[in-house]
Amino acid sequence: MLTVHVSEGFLEKALTSQMEPVRTNVANIEAEVRQKLQNVQERVTRDVGERVNQMSTEVQRFKGDIRTDIQNIEQALVKRVDNVVSRVSPLNVLTDQITQSEKRLLENINSAMGGCKGELVKISSSLERPNVKGLVGEKQVINVLEDRFRNFTVADVSTQREIGSDILVESPRQHKIMIEVKNRASSNVPKNEIDRFKNALARNSNVKVGILFSMKSGIANKASNGKFEVEFHESRYQIYVPNAGTDEALIVWSVLLADELAEALRHGELGASQVQKLLQLYSEFKVNVEMEKTCSENLDSIEKSAKSLRKSLDFIIGAVNETGKKLKTLLDSGATTM
Repeated sequence: MLTVHVSEGFLEKALTSQMEPVRTNVANIEAEVRQKLQNVQERVTRDVGERVNQMSTEVQRFKGDIRTDIQNIEQALVKRVDNVVSRVSPLNVLTDQITQSEKRLLENINSAMGGCKGELVKISSSLERPNVKGLVGEKQVINVLEDRFRNFTVADVSTQREIGSDILVESPRQHKIMIEVKNRASSNVPKNEIDRFKNALARNSNVKVGILFSMKSGIANKASNGKFEVEFHESRYQIYVPNAGTDEALIVWSVLLADELAEALRHGELGASQVQKLLQLYSEFKVNVEMEKTCSENLDSIEKSAKSLRKSLDFIIGAVNETGKKLKTLLDSGATTM
């Protein structure tokens, strides 16, 4: 057994000499780590700055692209609207187009009718037969009465021999008016046909007023003034109207007059002053009818123009709405990309 005694000072000195290189190495390692950390920090700072600058440049370029796209869309939208507006014709142009279309239509009809002349000649010959001409005149009068007197009852009684007339009209005041229609092409209605009209009126006790219309000619010894004549015979009024087919207002006037005469039957035959006043009233009535016809035609024209403008407006609104949808889609796709 060997026992060694070492003093504390010697041991401390020995350990100190051995630890000195270790301390030096540790110090060097710490310095190297600090340097590396500083280098890393500088490199990261530099990289982050470069990335930030790059991102800022990209954002500015993207904003410029977006601004350019919006300007392009705005220009395209204005161009599209101008294009739509240019397609909408002004009212006077639309009127000219309608007039031209009507002319072309008339030309086509005239051209087509050229190949039908033979058939028209046959039809015309058929219409010259007395019974057929009478039916044509009756139909014309019935059409006028049904159009103008919606609250009157208009009946074709030409096949009812017991009545002996063509048309029977009943007013809302329950006055019955017997109407006989003659459609001679040239010669006046002769006396024997006038007598048949009077006899038929006399047989129908419930009828107090009768009208004899001659559509294309005069009536023998009646209505020398060329308009109408009112006679009173056997408690009945008779109204004679020559050339009624050329004046629709005269047909309407005669039925109105007949209804009023039936209401005032107790007054008997009209005096000369009353007849003159009737002629004056008819002239005023005809002016009003012509004015009503003109107003109706103007109203129809305005309605046609309004419909055409409505179609044009609907087209513009549709085009603008469609452009708005496309614009919204484009902007939404740009926002998604961002």
